[in-house]
This record gives sequence, structure tokens and C-alpha cells, in this order.
Amino acid sequence: MGRCRNTRKGKRVISQCETGTSQGAMGKWAKARIEQQITEWFGFVPDFIITLDANYCARCGDAEFMALVEHELYHAAQDVDSFGAPKFNSMTGRPVFTIRGHDVEQLIGAVRRYGADAPAPAICALPSRRRSGPFVHAPSRRYRSAAR
Repeated sequence: MGRCRNTRKGKRVISQCETGTSQGAMGKWAKARIEQQITEWFGFVPDFIITLDANYCARCGDAEFMALVEHELYHAAQDVDSFGAPKFNSMTGRPVFTIRGHDVEQLIGAVRRYGADAPAPAICALPSRRRSGPFVHAPSRRYRSAAR
């Protein structure tokens, strides 16, 4: 099989976290195809799928690998409602999952644990995040009322 490089905006993508269910503007047939393929691969549709670049992972050290996996796991989150409470599916009772954006605290924690030279996305994103400003989640209602 040929060598495949995943890039986004001219930069190499070495890992990605996605919800197991299809997202975005897709037709019913496209969603069904994706669900069928994932079920054939795993035997079920997982809550999240983390994809890692095998070529990168084979060459990186333990600290880089751990930082990379931790970074992707950080994106996997339970969705919250407008009050900051965890969301659950009203039909199944299961949690509603979402992909969480980058957060400055997570980036700083990764640097503390793995060092600033670990080339994981969490650490490499620091300079660009500083220029563009951090992604900040709105605090839940309980924190807003406590701050007043």
C-alpha cells in the first residue's frame, strides 16, 4: 500500500480524535456506509475513534507517544447543556459525547508532564495559540454563581 500523508492547512496531522458516529452534513446513505464500515472493523460503533499516524508513532519516544495519546484523549468529552450539566440521550439514557477544543490549561499540563520538546500537537500548538488566543470554554452556571 502506498504511503499516505494526512495534512491540514499544509501541516502534517499525526493524530485525530473523532466521535464514533458520523458528524456533519452527510446524507443517510453516507452515514450508513460509515457506520457499516466501523462496525465491520470493530464489531460495534465505539463512542470515540482515535487515529494515530503509525509511521510517527514507530519513531517517537515514550514521552512523545504518551503526550500524543493524552492530547487526543483530552478531545473526547461528554457534552454539556446550557447550564453546564452533562447531557444524556433522552431515549437511551447514554451520555451524549462531543469533541472538545484545545484548552490552554491542558497544553500547560502537557508541557509540565512531558517537556516542551515533546513534539505532540498539544505542545506544538502553544505558539500558534498564543498568537490567536486560547480556546476558552464558557464556565458552567455553578461556577458563574460562585464567582459573584
